[in-house]
Amino acid sequence: MCQTLQVSYSAYYHWKTKDRSQRRKTEELKAKISSIFHDNQGIYGGPRIKERLEREGVRLSISYVSRLMKQMGLKSILAKKHVVTTDSKHHHKISTNHLNRSFTSDKLGSKWVSDIAYV
Repeated sequence: MCQTLQVSYSAYYHWKTKDRSQRRKTEELKAKISSIFHDNQGIYGGPRIKERLEREGVRLSISYVSRLMKQMGLKSILAKKHVVTTDSKHHHKISTNHLNRSFTSDKLGSKWVSDIAYV
């Protein structure tokens, strides 16, 4: 077959072993990434998995780890903390609601409204 395709034997065997070993390395990496991902309840993303792999002696870029995760369909879970912004249980004086959601007016400048959501 090598003679027919005019390829040297060494080039054929180099191609054959290189392709197989690269594929095997990728599959091993995917197995490690999947193991780290599932051991941490799906919270770890690309950067954290990269750090764990570096501690094990495997040096990869974040983009490569993220690409392999995307190929495997692994996506980290982002859990946001619930932040309580309202304290209803206080003894401070509560202002009266003069407008009572009636924002329209007959006279210009009689009702002024503002928003303090940034506080």
